[in-house]
Amino acid sequence: MASVHGLPSYTISKSGSLTVLSDGYSNANANLVFTRAFGLVASGGTILVEAGTYTANASSISMDNCQNVNVTFQTGATLTITDATSQSVFSMGNDSNIIIKGATIDGNAQNQDSAYVTDGIFIYNCNNVQIKDSTITNCYRDGIGIMDDTPPIVTGK
Repeated sequence: MASVHGLPSYTISKSGSLTVLSDGYSNANANLVFTRAFGLVASGGTILVEAGTYTANASSISMDNCQNVNVTFQTGATLTITDATSQSVFSMGNDSNIIIKGATIDGNAQNQDSAYVTDGIFIYNCNNVQIKDSTITNCYRDGIGIMDDTPPIVTGK
């Protein structure tokens, strides 16, 4: 584990079909690796997502109960979701002071069931979420769905 300003810092990368966390954990299911990373920085820290396509498998990549977390995506890092999942690509719940920067999110709308909610990012019961310089496309419903929160700050693209 590295640290930035005394807080934990982790990197997520691709190695063939595996998603790899800088603490040595890897799995073919990107959800599990992102969940582990968010757990390691739940009280504050940084996650760097390196270039590659990270596919949410059967459910959203979820960040829950985190505070003071920065997630930065390098150019070429994309989050998407498997076919027929009918879930948001990335969801956040009960989080505060979160910055998402440089994300590219592809909702894979053409391969989802239109009867369900499929946002790029779904934010619920959060406070002070900032989404900067990110591109969210191809979503069946909304790029950013918000429920029961202070509205996020969206800047850049």
